[in-house]
Amino acid sequence: MKEVLAKKAEAVANISSEIQKSESYVIVEYRGLTVAQMTTLRRDLAKIGGKLTVYKNNLVERAAKENGYDLDDFLAGPNAFVSATEDPVGVPSLLYKFAKKNPSLVIKGGIVEKKVVGAEEMAAVSKLPTKPTLIAMLLGCLQSPITKFAYVAKEIATQKENA
Repeated sequence: MKEVLAKKAEAVANISSEIQKSESYVIVEYRGLTVAQMTTLRRDLAKIGGKLTVYKNNLVERAAKENGYDLDDFLAGPNAFVSATEDPVGVPSLLYKFAKKNPSLVIKGGIVEKKVVGAEEMAAVSKLPTKPTLIAMLLGCLQSPITKFAYVAKEIATQKENA
């Protein structure tokens, strides 16, 4: 009996640590997905720094409460838990794209940047640009004035040569 309790306590501690480290922690219902679909989803998530695991709901509930989150509304039925440690937007975005092709995957909600969000808010988060896209957009904005200045300077030099 003590061994079982010790294993459960260790599992709760691991889940709690995973929640703390995650930029986003998404709860999905996977009932109806095949093993091949789950494998594909796990591979795709791993490529972008996500991890899909299946825990007992009561263990996740305890771990969430240790971290100050109330996830009781999302913890009914068979659930999988997807954590993202790098980009809070990439994992929800991938999950919604996967769910469009595989309607058996239902996104229930979760935690994004230390806030509990429902399915609607998670959908809104999934539509935001990812971190690499935002960096590219910022660099484009910074580079644009320099490029325009170089073009104007070149045109002035060309006009002076022709004059």
